[in-house]
Amino acid sequence: MALNGKYINVKQVLEELYADNGYQHELPWVDCLMWVEEALELIGHPRQYVRKVTGHKENPDLDIDNYKAKLPCDFHKLERIAVDGRYARYAGNSFHHLLSGDCCDIDSTSGDLGIEYRDNFGNTFDPALSATPYTEIGDATFDLNNEYLTLNVKEGKVCIAYLAFPLDDSGYPLIPDDIGYKLAVKKYLTMKLDYIEFRRGDLQPAVYQHSEQEWAWYVGQAGNRAKMPGVAEMESIKNQMLRLKPNVAEGSFKYLGTKEIRKRH
Repeated sequence: MALNGKYINVKQVLEELYADNGYQHELPWVDCLMWVEEALELIGHPRQYVRKVTGHKENPDLDIDNYKAKLPCDFHKLERIAVDGRYARYAGNSFHHLLSGDCCDIDSTSGDLGIEYRDNFGNTFDPALSATPYTEIGDATFDLNNEYLTLNVKEGKVCIAYLAFPLDDSGYPLIPDDIGYKLAVKKYLTMKLDYIEFRRGDLQPAVYQHSEQEWAWYVGQAGNRAKMPGVAEMESIKNQMLRLKPNVAEGSFKYLGTKEIRKRH
């Protein structure tokens, strides 16, 4: 079954961990938080994250300052980007990060890409035509570099759609309210705690191996549960597949799952 979009606090999972394993001592709280984040990253399905858009309600646009825009602190993965209201594309230029192009006499905005060429059908192409500077046709390019977006635009506004880490008001990670995810996280915490005892010589190898095998099982089933689409998602997939005319010009994928309607002539 698909995830239901709800989340639970990490404290609930830790309480269940005490009950499941019969711990009578206090667990290392900070370490457990780190391990919870590790477990979620290892499962790693996109649906476990929160989808956010900057420039909407409480999330302001990102400011471009000297070709760079700082990413949000809860950023996990980029989905789509627009610069000054126009879609941007990923930078394929090896010298994109020169930005101003003032190094080695290489201009990163230059359109000098070589001579024109002809395909097998007799069509002639000039690569320089697609390298017109951003200011003329709005061809903004971007790349991810550490905690920043680097762009070929010196100043402006960036709107991004991205996957964010789900956090509570205290900044602690939230866990999808799904039995598969809860079991997987608990098994990962059990394995990490058992590993410490095993390394100290206080736990038999067979017990640690059992914990490791349980984690290997539950991490797979948690990811598989997240992959299973619901009825509405299946309908959207059907609409994408059953088309006579492929939709290859999508920008934000807004109409990707809509049903194709052909006009009668």
